[in-house]
Amino acid sequence: DQGHMFGYATDETKELFPLSHLLALQLSQKLAEVRKNGTLKYLRPDGKTQITVQYRQEGKNIVPFRVHNVLVSTQHDSDVKLEQIR
Repeated sequence: DQGHMFGYATDETKELFPLSHLLALQLSQKLAEVRKNGTLKYLRPDGKTQITVQYRQEGKNIVPFRVHNVLVSTQHDSDVKLEQIR
């Protein structure tokens, strides 16, 4: 269950990705990094991220205004405590 899809390029970011997509990608990369380098030894490979960005109109342009929601979900060892994950 991997994948993402966007059907357009935008000038919201220098990468020409929508801001929500870029931020979700960066979070996913960081999640993989801390799992692989042992920073968070209890993480497992199945992780997901979701970012919701609120937009507003400035003149004729619609621009990112704020990050509204951030969701990070990942598989982890069964014996890890909730307090440790938070």
